[in-house]
Amino acid sequence: YMTEYEKLELLHSQLDELINGNSLPIDELKILPGIGDYISSAIVSIAFNLPSKAVDTNIQRVITRYFQLDFTNTAKNRNWVQDIVELLTSHASPREVIQGLMDLGSALCTPKLPKCEHCPLKSGCTSYKNGKFEFALVKRKKITLILIFKTELIDIIKRKI
Repeated sequence: YMTEYEKLELLHSQLDELINGNSLPIDELKILPGIGDYISSAIVSIAFNLPSKAVDTNIQRVITRYFQLDFTNTAKNRNWVQDIVELLTSHASPREVIQGLMDLGSALCTPKLPKCEHCPLKSGCTSYKNGKFEFALVKRKKITLILIFKTELIDIIKRKI
């Protein structure tokens, strides 16, 4: 267990390493508070121009539609997309690939009404060719469970289901 002060000291030392031009392994980035798989992968690709499996919802939507990947199992789909992104970032500028895919997903390959006519990838896009654009992440509901013992609030647990 780390105190808030220890977390801040760690964050400061890690940021100092970044500022001085030393790259950090993804595993070291993940120990920082609030940095998980996606953020650490995005930092590696965007800041250090190294291959990664950085996949946010926009990137997942673009790749899923481009290859018209099966989306019935979202975890399996995400793994496929991560593998494809890793290949793409291994053969081109990772920084440009990640940022380009994110921009395409947010500006053109939108969840409800994709603007395919303006997309630079439309000539190779399987979904565009087939006119099939389904892509919907299921939003998880947050449930708050309150445990009460003899009129005292013991704990509040938030968990996603």
